[in-house]
Amino acid sequence: MSKILFKSRDPAIARYKYLDEYEKTFVHILSEEPSMITLLYQLSSVSDESNNVKFIDLIKDVVNKGIEDKYPVSFSYFLVLIGIDYYKGGEFWPAVWNNIKLSQKPSRQIEWGKLFIEVLNKHKLPNFEDEKAFKYVTPILGHGGIPNYCLPDFFEKLLLPIINGEIESASTSTEEILQEWKLHSSLYLTTDKPVYRFLLLGGKVASDFLTRCIQVAQDIIDGNDLDESFEHSQVPERVVESFREWYDKNKIQIKKKAVSQIKPPQIVFDELENKITCYIPEQNLLVHCQLNY
Repeated sequence: MSKILFKSRDPAIARYKYLDEYEKTFVHILSEEPSMITLLYQLSSVSDESNNVKFIDLIKDVVNKGIEDKYPVSFSYFLVLIGIDYYKGGEFWPAVWNNIKLSQKPSRQIEWGKLFIEVLNKHKLPNFEDEKAFKYVTPILGHGGIPNYCLPDFFEKLLLPIINGEIESASTSTEEILQEWKLHSSLYLTTDKPVYRFLLLGGKVASDFLTRCIQVAQDIIDGNDLDESFEHSQVPERVVESFREWYDKNKIQIKKKAVSQIKPPQIVFDELENKITCYIPEQNLLVHCQLNY
């Protein structure tokens, strides 16, 4: 599908025609080609990212006019973009209001949250259900993947331990990798919540994302050129560049994988499942034999 590009000689008409084109294209893909999109951030594949500033400017207009419900998918995509770029330290809604240059109104936040959930339900998209999560903010952030603010936590508390061998990654099952991550409570429980909620509740998109991030991170560490392979191209550029910057500052933390390591049982409180679990991890041991003659 081609990128969205629209031109008109009448600026007043062009503004809303441009947003109309976004909405029609987004709705078409979600309705007619659902296999293309699992999370809303993937709509960037058909949007003209160079015109994101223009897109957000148009959203400001419709919010000021109170007609954002005429563009439900576009407005939901806007919320996802804000989550990716501006979420910080548990704060999401202030970033939305700052971007649209209006004073904060909790009543409208509830309306927007409901609009977002309606879009997810209508198009059968994941809603990141978690009884301890924020009803609206959690799914909004989940549909953006991992916010930029949280990427260093993702690198330090999951990617680095995998690369260093502290978390076993020999299995091709990302579910098993994440289950072992839970054994390391000092890592798992101190990670920014949007990171583990996305990875644990994001389904196949999150699983593929983690697998490809491991490969891309290892290639960067090994000094390999990132080619145009599928794995590399499927990791958002913002994540690749952020890892490059993080790695340049944290190279000293990278170490060789341990050959043998005794892993003790651990008792972990799983916040998502709301229960205490005792895990007995699989052991990888190197056995030395001495023969006496």
